[in-house]
Amino acid sequence: MRKPMSAEKIEQRKANKLLTPKQLLTDPNKTTFNVAEVCKILGVGRTTINQDIENKGTIINSVPALRVGKRIVFSATLLRNALGVSEIESTKKEGTTNEQ
Repeated sequence: MRKPMSAEKIEQRKANKLLTPKQLLTDPNKTTFNVAEVCKILGVGRTTINQDIENKGTIINSVPALRVGKRIVFSATLLRNALGVSEIESTKKEGTTNEQ
């Protein structure tokens, strides 16, 4: 039986749903992307990604699918390079200011 998700994990998933594809792609804290995140970034459906993985083992002809247990993940660095994203924007936390 599956363990229930922690409140922190639930909040993280909710936050990821609110990110735009560009914000998700340029998040410096991300080292891997799951299938749902790659679908959002590329603007394609799960079926398309799953067919590419099944047929070629890669997406965009150069980003390999990595199986970790039952999960499928993709290297953030390789995906960014394949899409031509060279600079990673630093994420700004809401509610912080530099005023003194």
